[in-house]
Amino acid sequence: MTSHAINGAGAPVPQAKTLLVHIVDHMAKTKPQALYAEFPTSPVTYDEGFRRVTYKDFANAINGVAWCLHGNLGAGKELETLAYIGPNNLIYPSLILGAAKAGYKVLLLSPRNSVAAQLDLIKATRCRTFITSGRPLPSVAAILAAAGSALQTLEIPTVEDLLATPSQHYPYDKTFDEVCDEPLVVMHTSGSTGFPKPISWTHGFCAAYATSLSLSPPAGFESVDKMYEGNRIFVMFPPFHAACILHVLVNGITFQSSVILPLQAAIPSAQSLSGALKNNKIDVAFVVPSILEEISKSPELLGYISSKLETVVYSGGDLPLGCGNIVASRVKVINFYGSTEGASLPLVSLTEDMAREDWKYLHIHPNAGVEFRPYNDTVYELFIVREKNFENHQPIFKTFPDLQEYQTRDLFVPHSSKPNRWSHYGRSDDIIVLVNGEKTYPVPTEQHILSSHHEISGVIVAGSQRFQTSLLLEVTSKEELTPSRKLTIVEAIWPSIEKANTTCPTHARIARSHIFFVPSDRPMIRTPKGTIMRAASLAQYNKELDVLYETADQTSIEFSTASIPQLDLHDFGSLISYLKRTISTFTSVTFDDEDNFFINGMDSLQALLFARNLKRAFNLPQLAVNDIYSNPSLILLARALQHASRQEQDMSPSLLAETRVKRIEHLIAEYYSLIDRIPSSEHSPVSLSGTKSGSILLTGSTGGLGSYILQRLLTTATTAHVYCLNRSTDSKSLQIERNRSRDLLTEFPKDRVTFLSADLSKSKLGLGDEVYNYLLQNVTQIIHNAWPVNFHINLSSYHPHLLGVVNLAKFASEASRSPSFLYISSVSAVSNFTSVSDSVNRIPETIINEALASESMGYGESKYISERILDYASKKIQVKVNIARVGQIAGPIQGPSVWGRDEWFPSLMISSSFVGAVPNSLGLDLDRIDWIPVDALSEILLELCQFPQHGKEIDGAKVFNLVNPRQEKWGNFLATVIEVLSSCNSAGKRIEKISLKSWIQKVEDTVDHQSHHRTVESNEKETCFNRLVELNPAIKLIHFYRAEEKSKKGKEWETERAQMQSKRLQNLGKVENIWLEKWIKAWMNNNFTNSNKSSGAGE
Repeated sequence: MTSHAINGAGAPVPQAKTLLVHIVDHMAKTKPQALYAEFPTSPVTYDEGFRRVTYKDFANAINGVAWCLHGNLGAGKELETLAYIGPNNLIYPSLILGAAKAGYKVLLLSPRNSVAAQLDLIKATRCRTFITSGRPLPSVAAILAAAGSALQTLEIPTVEDLLATPSQHYPYDKTFDEVCDEPLVVMHTSGSTGFPKPISWTHGFCAAYATSLSLSPPAGFESVDKMYEGNRIFVMFPPFHAACILHVLVNGITFQSSVILPLQAAIPSAQSLSGALKNNKIDVAFVVPSILEEISKSPELLGYISSKLETVVYSGGDLPLGCGNIVASRVKVINFYGSTEGASLPLVSLTEDMAREDWKYLHIHPNAGVEFRPYNDTVYELFIVREKNFENHQPIFKTFPDLQEYQTRDLFVPHSSKPNRWSHYGRSDDIIVLVNGEKTYPVPTEQHILSSHHEISGVIVAGSQRFQTSLLLEVTSKEELTPSRKLTIVEAIWPSIEKANTTCPTHARIARSHIFFVPSDRPMIRTPKGTIMRAASLAQYNKELDVLYETADQTSIEFSTASIPQLDLHDFGSLISYLKRTISTFTSVTFDDEDNFFINGMDSLQALLFARNLKRAFNLPQLAVNDIYSNPSLILLARALQHASRQEQDMSPSLLAETRVKRIEHLIAEYYSLIDRIPSSEHSPVSLSGTKSGSILLTGSTGGLGSYILQRLLTTATTAHVYCLNRSTDSKSLQIERNRSRDLLTEFPKDRVTFLSADLSKSKLGLGDEVYNYLLQNVTQIIHNAWPVNFHINLSSYHPHLLGVVNLAKFASEASRSPSFLYISSVSAVSNFTSVSDSVNRIPETIINEALASESMGYGESKYISERILDYASKKIQVKVNIARVGQIAGPIQGPSVWGRDEWFPSLMISSSFVGAVPNSLGLDLDRIDWIPVDALSEILLELCQFPQHGKEIDGAKVFNLVNPRQEKWGNFLATVIEVLSSCNSAGKRIEKISLKSWIQKVEDTVDHQSHHRTVESNEKETCFNRLVELNPAIKLIHFYRAEEKSKKGKEWETERAQMQSKRLQNLGKVENIWLEKWIKAWMNNNFTNSNKSSGAGE
């Protein structure tokens, strides 16, 4: 073997013009156990550990490849080309160096290229042999099929076989000078300006790159490159990528860096990096920008990765400033600049100035031979200039030996205050670099669309720093660009777009959801010759493009007339099938024909999107989300659509009201008949007052209000024992968990509390005979609080809960101690009474025998029917019933807990922060703030339990309206709300005050058509929904806010009886600004838990 100078680590120094194959052979001989690389034992998980590869192992694998090629193809004589595509494993470096030893060179193909592009590269490099190892990737079969007999295949051993099978040394005695200009490996360009072009890296190229990394920094500077040399480097670039080969081969071999490879059967991601860090020690990670962007959006990932990793290096694309700043605040971020043609440039940094906030700026080594030449007044273009003293460390001139200078076409801007610091600005040509490093040349697409349609006067494909491209269209006509006109234009040009999409890489294709029409008053900017100035034009539409990418489908273009079903609405089976297909576009949940959408997993946002889809598809402008709520199954919805198609929806309001009355009264009659079967009580009522023998049956104790009722019962002297009936089979654990989050009691002594799993709709409450009979003998008070607070299910869905009311009335009638019954109702049971009865100004504290008194939704109707059932039971079977009509429950005055974000007001506040505006009115009814804090409400309810029943004959239920008798106006809170929301706004923007109608529009605009992005998988759509709802929860309640905005009359409530019985209510003050400030800050700081979803009644 040729002699070499040796560095301190035992490897030949790069300045000595050494060959990579010689370094490996030397290390295998002198330091055989030195570590070269590690790779995951499993292709899919890091949990099974890593396989160590020593230089002895690596040299053996290289020799194995060389002998395999020699034995099957003969000794290479003219450096014939061998093509390869494979998984990310040790085959790549082993094949490159093994082929070099055997007299061949390897062409590394990207599996992302089109078949035509692969064949063009194969032809350009005169390749006749395709190498495989193990099971070929799917893209290989397509290439081989297209190439036919022009391409033979050769299978070499797998990584495992190469490492396990001893191979004799394959000699390679050529000197550096002999092979300096011979190609070692053939890379290729991205193909962004047409077919990819082959780029040969010679042995001299690799040596020049290694030498550039070894340049001594000027005095007072440190070499950025030497920060990772000799360390454990995790290389996450694709194996065919130039940056990957440079680090795995040149950095790994020349500088003794231990190369750690990622999973070969997984897409590189932030999660993959996290998984590797959990199972291995990594000093430096080399990543593409999209991984850093992913990390920046996950505090959990950022926290973990920053605790395990000191430095992360990115290359291959631009990284948005905000994302980089987030990551750089926790991890040292190094930004590299390079190209396939010239590798990366050597970087330096001032020793005393390693400011993390300057991560985006490069300080190129002064001996790299670069010049920044003015491109315009503020931007400079990078040139690499050939200099005799620098030639040994300028790889670009190994690629282009005849050039005296190389124009990179990369544009940079200087640092505002620090000299020689440069930030990448863009390209002087038209190449688009996506955030994941993928590139595309948009001009052919633009020219094809422009030349195909006379109504289009300008076209730009955009996408820099985005995950996908978008299309900007300028229209010739001055006609107003209404949504329907935009749709017409898109339909006309869509065939041209589809044709253009077939000729470009998948990452560059245009989706319907990413088409933007430029405003007619701001046309694209052009040169005097009429050429569109891309950068200047994009700059003026930057805000609109941000909105386009954020909301994706807001323009409705995704739904073309081609998507409208061509089916007969009278064909019931076809209609059901279409509805199923439509649902599958925004949720992975499947529904049988009679399944209730909302009980089985559909949420409010999905219902909104479903309604909009159907409205558009069937041209039913009157269709609303409430129609989905009212018809919550495939069968019911299909019938409703058929009904609407026959225009039977134009039923007069009086006829609709009559139909609703009949439906409610019919149900009430059915439940009355169940009460009629119950024997009348013969026991005397018992009050909690004056005795410590009170045993309470409490339903729904784990809910928001239920937890506070239980707390108050356990701190009341008259309570002997509480029996908590909940649906959960382990409600005690659930109670402890939720109480802990609310800062309530978490100790429940067995002699004070018993938790029981019950089903109130079943006979004997779903309890066994022994337990049920025991309760009959001991219970003195029933507090029925459990009820599903779901405004999106219809009345029929509440049947089991109405049966529960009947069964609890039966229990009260049979119980030996004649317990009184406190039912937690809702103001929604009768809140419509003043609208249907002109003679009534205030809603009374009495049972109302007007079926239209309730709000027109299943929840309110179910509460109304419950009141009627219990009033009838009170008279018929002599059960003492008190009904508490509860209004808006606010968060507690005391303690850290707040009321859950899913309710209308917390959702309104969170969404106001999101959209940057708060409504100046909440509607005529909600403008009167008559809320009761949940901890105060629990005290009030227990005072109602002690309400005396006069006379021997019980003459019906006693009703109490529980709203705050001391109201405050919403306008008096606005200053506080705006101040608190503005102070919590991360962007530092002040919240504006707008009308409720404008606010609803702002909220709704963020979600329009969000779920129907056809290029996104279903689970990704659901993730998108969940994230959108988290940031903007009011979108689920748009119909509620719109109803309040349209309300013509506010509601007033009698509270005299309630105040007479409850001193706590009588003395309750107005809602205070300081309470509101506390609640809003808690929501903004996420100081709530999923267990505190509602402070209302229910479990």
